[in-house]
Amino acid sequence: MANSHGGKRTGAGRKSITGKKQSNVVRVDDELLRLIKEYKSGNLKALPIQGEKILQQTTFIEKTDDTQLEIIKDLQSALEKYKSRAEINHAEVQEKSIALDLAHSEIQGRNNRIDALDIEIDELRKSVAVITKLNKAQKMEVEQLKAYGATQVLRDEIAQLKQLLR
Repeated sequence: MANSHGGKRTGAGRKSITGKKQSNVVRVDDELLRLIKEYKSGNLKALPIQGEKILQQTTFIEKTDDTQLEIIKDLQSALEKYKSRAEINHAEVQEKSIALDLAHSEIQGRNNRIDALDIEIDELRKSVAVITKLNKAQKMEVEQLKAYGATQVLRDEIAQLKQLLR
């Protein structure tokens, strides 16, 4: 009995299936075989997309239909949109970063000015305390002079001291 599909034993060998397309046996890497199986099952998301060379590793496909080409064009269009949006976002981030740096410098300058004013206020408070103490001492001296019946000369000296303190 002759075997029409190969092999020595009856029923052995690769059988032909009616209604299928012509096929060839080709040796491919396991990774590429996975991609082929994914492509055949219609899962285009599993195919590698590398920048503008979309579906670069799938050049082994000799025939494509219009649907596949439309999908590829849509994917290329989407990729371009994402690239342009990413560039816009990057530019916006740079602008905001510069604005934040300027605001930070301004805030730092204001904080330094506030620190200087705080030191100045502390010095003024110390001066006010010294002046208040001197005024009290002067008032006590004036009261003592009045109590002892000070002459006009002493009063003139007191008036001069008061003008000096102002």
